[in-house]
Parts: sequence; C-alpha cells; structure tokens
Amino acid sequence: METATASKKVQSEATSPSHSLESILSAYRNLDYRKVLVPHDGLEMSDKALAHAMALSKKISDAQIVLLNVIDYVDNIPPSLTLAYMREDAEKGKESLRNDIESGARHILEQRVEYCKKAGITQTTFKIAYGKAADEIIRIAEEMECDVIVMASSRMPSFIRALGSMLEK
Repeated sequence: METATASKKVQSEATSPSHSLESILSAYRNLDYRKVLVPHDGLEMSDKALAHAMALSKKISDAQIVLLNVIDYVDNIPPSLTLAYMREDAEKGKESLRNDIESGARHILEQRVEYCKKAGITQTTFKIAYGKAADEIIRIAEEMECDVIVMASSRMPSFIRALGSMLEK
C-alpha cells in the first residue's frame, strides 16, 4: 500500500507543471557547455537558432557562442553567374565574386556578434568556412571542440524537401 501511495505522489509531482519545468531547468543548469556552435546563413531561422543559443549561454551555462557561415565553393558557380563579375577573365571574376560573398557573410556575422555582446554574451566569435555546409559544420565543431550545435530548421515546400535538406545530412 505504501508503494502505491509513493508511486502516486511521484506521478503527481512529475506531472505538476512547476515541478517538471523546474526539473528540466535544473537538468539544464547541470550542463557544462563551454562552446556552442551556431551555423548562420543570415536568414530569419538562423536568427531564431541564435536566440536559442543565447538563452542557453546566458541562462544556463555561460558558454561561448561561435557563429559559423559556410560558403559553398565558388568554383562550383556556373560561368553564367560570374559574367557580372568578369572584367578580364573568369578567374578574376570568380575571385571578385568570392570576395563579395565573404564580405557579405562577414558583415552579417559581425552584426550578430555585436548583438550577442550587447545582450551580455561577451564570449562571441565568428568563423567563415568554405565547402559543403554539413561537412564544414562537423569539421569546425570537432576542430573547435564545441559541446553542442544549435542550428535552424524550417518547413520547406515538398519540392524543395525532395532535393534534400542540409539538416538531414
């Protein structure tokens, strides 16, 4: 009889909203995240992932946030797209395009770093990598010894989903 009463008490406490929230927060407080990697492409969903990482850092573990932008190889860009960048030859056009893409990514990441710092997360840095996003995210996470990766996902139309989501990789 005592076992049944104790079991009911545990079940009651486990389903109590305040108890379950407190136990979840308590479990999170015990996490020892030192670095949180946030892949960021400049879109709204990436900003939402950053907000989540900021909450994780600020409220739970005081972790460093590392923002990452992965630029796909410029060499894979079709020549027709580089025409606007071509001045004398294709290589100079690709280099100019590469510089503009990196400059844009750097600008976006610098804005996000400043936002984090204004919010009190002073240990915020960024990195720009070149390659396939899924491969580079894993490589950078391992190289920088990140404890967790916080990244965005969004609902995609089925025709885009059929092409494959980077998150699925």
